[in-house]
Amino acid sequence: MFETSFITGASSGIGAQTDGAATIAGWNVGQFARIKDILERLTAEIGARAIALPGDNTDADAQRMAIETFINEFGQLDAVF
Repeated sequence: MFETSFITGASSGIGAQTDGAATIAGWNVGQFARIKDILERLTAEIGARAIALPGDNTDADAQRMAIETFINEFGQLDAVF
């Protein structure tokens, strides 16, 4: 069963809605986006199933570090959105 999802663009729009749907379904989510304060607020609303991962999606090193942090936190990565 899939349990974890790394979601880009998570601070608004489709990304934020996907975060909510994934956590309702019982998934752990990594929220990746540039706007740190919005990510932290959304993470606080979701709770223990989410981790805020601020970074720019056009920066490969930021993506790599965020994914490594996510895997260290949740132990695996099942899906990327």
